[in-house]
Amino acid sequence: MSSLRDAGAELFRREYDLDTPLVGLPAIANLCNALLADALRSQARSIRLVSTDPQLGNVEYDISSEWRVIAQVPHQPFGAFINRLKVMSALDIGRVPVQEGELHVRLSGQLHMLKIRTEATSAPYELVTITGLPGGTA
Repeated sequence: MSSLRDAGAELFRREYDLDTPLVGLPAIANLCNALLADALRSQARSIRLVSTDPQLGNVEYDISSEWRVIAQVPHQPFGAFINRLKVMSALDIGRVPVQEGELHVRLSGQLHMLKIRTEATSAPYELVTITGLPGGTA
């Protein structure tokens, strides 16, 4: 069954151009692209999205082996941000205990294949880690 799901995910996976503004889509889609592009330009090793409390979620970059909080986002758009990343990675937007996938993005003409891992933690919290950025070794 999982091989069928993997085949379906591969069929629907696409490449996202971070340089092109998205017209006609919710603002969260452009915010998602902007944060991914910023992480790539900042030479971050990893991105971590952490629900810190019922009100806020943190966007953190691992730069020079140090986690830095880049943004704090109110809980509702933070959940939409996580869902957008899941859609971009052909993952289930439900709170599945653990999911792993790939996120294919293009920035300044260069293709980046990032690894994404989502983990449902205690409700309503969720942890997302994105690795494979140019500043890292993965």
